[in-house]
Amino acid sequence: KKVPPGTNGGVTAVGMGFSALGGLIIGAGAAIMDMLSGLSVNLVSFALFGLVCGTLGSVIDSAFGATLQVTHFDRDKKLIIQPGKESSRADSLKISGRDVLSNVQVNIISIFLSSTIGAMIGPSFFK
Repeated sequence: KKVPPGTNGGVTAVGMGFSALGGLIIGAGAAIMDMLSGLSVNLVSFALFGLVCGTLGSVIDSAFGATLQVTHFDRDKKLIIQPGKESSRADSLKISGRDVLSNVQVNIISIFLSSTIGAMIGPSFFK
């Protein structure tokens, strides 16, 4: 469903595209550094692995953010707020998620899961 900008877990095609591009650039950069170090690597494999991991990490982060991180909307200011920091919950409307994890906790879980899955699928990219 359409949500206001800043909603935890919200995604756009442009945002997902940049996540994929970022992963591709990191993968290609790692391959280039290895090549400059004298190692023989497959640039395409590194770039594709980075693209997949970057996209996967973004999807995992968004899924946890959308479901386990609460998002509040300030009706007066007409924007997403952090409860307790910018206004009281009485002044805001909960629009998504459960109040289970903080943003930092979502990020830590996303990094752990993305890294673990990357380690599991990595060998299929580097045969």
